[in-house]
Amino acid sequence: MKNITYITGLILTLSFIVFSCNEFLEEEPLDSVTIDQLYDTDTHLEQAVGGIYANLSQDNFGFRRGRFQYFLELRSDAMMLGGTRRSGSRLEIATFNYNSDNNFVRFVWAMHYNAINNANLLIERGPNASRATEENKKRTIAEAHFLRAYFYFNLVRLWGSVPLVLEAAETIEEARQPSRAPVDQIYTQIIQDARTAAGEIDQDIALPDVVEPIDGRVAIGAAQTLLADIYLTLENYLEAERYARLVIDGARYALWDNYEDAFEIENQYGPNSAPMGENVFDVKFNPDVDPGSRFATEAWPRGLLQPYSAAANRFGEGYFEVDSSVYIRLDDNDTRKSFLFPKTYVSGTGNEAPGPVLDTIRGGAYDGTAFNKENPYFCVKYTSDNSRTRFGWGLNPWPVYRYADVLLMYLEAANEQSAANQGILDETINQTRARGGLDPLSAGLGQAAIREAIKEERFIEFFFEGKRFFDLVRWNDLVNAINTRDFDYNVNFPINENFELLPIPQREVDANPNITENNPPWN
Repeated sequence: MKNITYITGLILTLSFIVFSCNEFLEEEPLDSVTIDQLYDTDTHLEQAVGGIYANLSQDNFGFRRGRFQYFLELRSDAMMLGGTRRSGSRLEIATFNYNSDNNFVRFVWAMHYNAINNANLLIERGPNASRATEENKKRTIAEAHFLRAYFYFNLVRLWGSVPLVLEAAETIEEARQPSRAPVDQIYTQIIQDARTAAGEIDQDIALPDVVEPIDGRVAIGAAQTLLADIYLTLENYLEAERYARLVIDGARYALWDNYEDAFEIENQYGPNSAPMGENVFDVKFNPDVDPGSRFATEAWPRGLLQPYSAAANRFGEGYFEVDSSVYIRLDDNDTRKSFLFPKTYVSGTGNEAPGPVLDTIRGGAYDGTAFNKENPYFCVKYTSDNSRTRFGWGLNPWPVYRYADVLLMYLEAANEQSAANQGILDETINQTRARGGLDPLSAGLGQAAIREAIKEERFIEFFFEGKRFFDLVRWNDLVNAINTRDFDYNVNFPINENFELLPIPQREVDANPNITENNPPWN
């Protein structure tokens, strides 16, 4: 009978961090109890799966404070690090000048392995829960498989060969032992976990067809979307097309009529013409914990009062900015651009302070209303004037997969096999373009031109959604995109293909004798 012990990094966590979203998993600390006692009832299984989801919304490790977003956004040709924030670990990330001692590299590694160990515990112990219903065991174990697949999918894309840990570590000695697995083996396991979650391997394990969007939990469409993304990354376009088609034909998701509707808080927690709206998988936050998400706060100009802030006199932090070269690249006729970069903003009610803290706010926001009229520009995609959300620190979820992603993955997979026909274009990219006010594309463009159109469409459709870095790597465009950007970082370029992967944190190399070398150029 072993007590749960907290271990960081590869010295993996065995504790639970219980996450609450609406009525899903009330935050409740679990003290020293036995593993058998933790996995016996429906409540235990709910708490266990909540502990896995919780890693996504952690403060230092996950999406809440923008830590993970640094690696997904700043290492691209879209977002740049704010001009007043160009120092330390964040500047290292934005300029690819990090090393194995970078704190944020360590944070992201630890978050993923913490979550994986929690998933391993549930996968191992859940089937033996004697006082849990079969329905709840089927669902929560499937969620654990899905989340383990998602976390390993991130790990293999960020680090390449990593330790493939499929059993929960119960001692420090066990946690220090795993070697790095071949990339092919990791992908095989990811696919197996995702297929298990989709109900394709074991009839006693499967995600439900439909869930309540407010719960923040995944349904079968999320597993199928993940599989489409995996196969697209592996250039298995036939399977990518097949899984994206399953999601489309399932009719559980649909686009909102207007792009901005997809980011209104009420819409993200309810249906549209389909039962689960547009969000297929997102990271939801509990506003009572620190007290909710902060990625919007980090994108608001530093020193400028936040409208509709959750607390009085709160000012932006200015970690994410957009260069004029990026702003100009976006089509002025696309209504998505005006939503992302409004020229004015409305102050909130009840929490105003007189004027900005700084004497000058870059980007043209000098008088409290003028905004986004000069370089740099500020993407306010996750702001809201809705009193329920309150700007920045609130319920705004971070989208991992939206239905628009399913449509564009389907198109990309189909087009890579042969030029997409008009029916496929109309069903996919012409839908997303239409709600941006753009004209439809014609199949007469040909395969190469459609490929480039997909790249541009993903650029704006998923702006500031953590897609750009992985897209650039998948298209083999990262090196050129980084080496040709001009964000005035005053650092030495160019990068090469080695920089598509991160260095393994040095403390993990030092702690694990079976990790004998790091990724180049850090080996």
